[in-house]
Amino acid sequence: MAKAIFRNLPTLGLATLVALLLGCGKPTTMADLTPRISHPTPVEQRIQGTIHVQTSVTARTNEQSHNKRMNITLWLDAPRLKGAIETALAQDGLFSRVVPGEADYVLDVWVDDIQTRLEIMGEGYIYDLKSIWRLIRAKDGTVTFCDFVQGHGAGRALADRVHPLAIGAATREMIQAALSRMADQTTPHLAALQTAGLRKSMGPASPAGYAEWSAKVQENWQKLKTGQTIEEVEALLGPVRKGAALTGTHTKGATERFTTGQYNLIFINGRLSLWERLAPPVKDQAAPPTP
Repeated sequence: MAKAIFRNLPTLGLATLVALLLGCGKPTTMADLTPRISHPTPVEQRIQGTIHVQTSVTARTNEQSHNKRMNITLWLDAPRLKGAIETALAQDGLFSRVVPGEADYVLDVWVDDIQTRLEIMGEGYIYDLKSIWRLIRAKDGTVTFCDFVQGHGAGRALADRVHPLAIGAATREMIQAALSRMADQTTPHLAALQTAGLRKSMGPASPAGYAEWSAKVQENWQKLKTGQTIEEVEALLGPVRKGAALTGTHTKGATERFTTGQYNLIFINGRLSLWERLAPPVKDQAAPPTP
């Protein structure tokens, strides 16, 4: 690796070379991830009601990035993303108010695919974020917004600055794009509904249909058998490929893994190989009896 770098020194340039050799860099702040809202949503496009925000961020880049998975928690994690979104929402005025508890709407944001690459002769060090944003009306569970949102950011700097620059730009672009789409009332934004419509909310709401799907999983879990096809499993549990997978489908060769808040399923060559029922969150479990 070192020989290759020095052999191509004239092409790499000094700044890129130092960035490659030094490594990680300093962490981001919430402010680094928050877009500057210069034009708040017009009054006639605003949504009447309070909003509660919850976020989930993968801790590592996609395995295709640099042929290895890089930990990115120094620059992006769920608490900082949540704070950045809440700040942007408050500045934008799209909802009446951002609240920490019960609200009229619950916004779930999953960033579950982060890719990086280095373009020596192009933009420099690049981050691409892929996320799903879903908005639930709490009173009836209606999913009013569920879309794929991407963010792209790039930077050219020393190692202590290039990661915050690139991932900050990508995060700000993602948040800005999501808020703009949510404010657009002229067309439905439900492209991710089949992928995430039934995911368990991270906040105080449940999407319509979640209770029925959960009951079906509970009722038919014991009927699973090694060798069943995905179609046979879906006939028992409901949607596997679509609707609830928290991390989507991870395929390595002939292996497919589906993960939801209720179970993990692994198929090899299209046949069920391993399955695991996940324990409900602590808050959903009954408290132990008092001695």
